[in-house]
Amino acid sequence: MNLGEDPQTDFRQMASGAMAYPAPWTLNRLLFKLPLALIRIGLGFLFWRSMLVLTTTGRKSGAPHQVMLSFFVLDETYYVISGWGESTDWYQNIEADPTVRVRVGPQVWRAQARRVEELREFEQAMQVLLAGSGDSHFESWLASLEIKPQFPDMLAKRNRIHLIALDRLGSWGTSEAPNPMA
Repeated sequence: MNLGEDPQTDFRQMASGAMAYPAPWTLNRLLFKLPLALIRIGLGFLFWRSMLVLTTTGRKSGAPHQVMLSFFVLDETYYVISGWGESTDWYQNIEADPTVRVRVGPQVWRAQARRVEELREFEQAMQVLLAGSGDSHFESWLASLEIKPQFPDMLAKRNRIHLIALDRLGSWGTSEAPNPMA
């Protein structure tokens, strides 16, 4: 993929502190799973304004795997970002099988996940993200990628940002949807 004019082809994200990927079986890792647990007990309404549930197919197990992600919408397309790049399981799963299930509130649909490579789409999506200021860790996350929170630097180093578009394939609506928590 040729996503930018960055000569550092072996760039590694320098995440530490709050931006470090949480180690297995730590409190921080368990807190990352808490929103899914709250949805399962009927408290999903707390998250639907800013979070979606993405269900991928495990690249090794073939089993469904769920993750809760922040999202934003541009022209009816939902976008998510892999904060830890290619190292996350859900990102590796969509590389193996890009057909996913998306749930926002009571709405559930199938989608095709793809990394945004086209410059114009990337520009438009990042403008929407910047206008919303990202989440509370946005600037720290950009710093971990050695990107300044300025649009020109984000474009120049866009190969470090794993922006994923979720292109709708169809809808299950609310009543005919298979249980997205199964």
